[in-house]
Amino acid sequence: DSSIDKSTYNKYGGGKTLKVFRTDCVNKLVSSVYREIKNRKNITFGISPEGNIDNCLNKSFADVKLWGSTPGYVDYLAPQIYWDYDQKPLPYQKALSDWKKTVTSPKVRLITGHAAYRVVEIGTGGWATGDILKRQVLDARSASNYGGFIMFRYDFFFSGALAAERENLKGILN
Repeated sequence: DSSIDKSTYNKYGGGKTLKVFRTDCVNKLVSSVYREIKNRKNITFGISPEGNIDNCLNKSFADVKLWGSTPGYVDYLAPQIYWDYDQKPLPYQKALSDWKKTVTSPKVRLITGHAAYRVVEIGTGGWATGDILKRQVLDARSASNYGGFIMFRYDFFFSGALAAERENLKGILN
């Protein structure tokens, strides 16, 4: 809604489009937070954006391509790549490939976010249990800046439905 920041945009927009103005504001915020954190302590700072890179920029004004390629914004990006391999319109492998091309700075790590909550018992509408999380983590490890993975949600990850997934993951966590 363009009315949300209309007065600020009118005052500071400087002839930029509203999208560019908003993106610049978000970039300034992220770099300021990063700088303040680094000036105070050596703390790792990152952001967990949605897994669709186009939506990050076009809906949230989050320029993750800039943050992933340029030092001074984040130490890591942890995209929420919560899709199956054959899920439309953005299958897991395609989203992962896009993120591998996005996180290119040697100072920025790619920490993939996985959807443990989507793995449920057969017949309940989610993904069937087995080895999908293991396969996704193994695929993510091929990223040059791979820094690990995150599972969402904690309570689902330790549910009985994910017992096989947990065992499969243990096998690759040496």
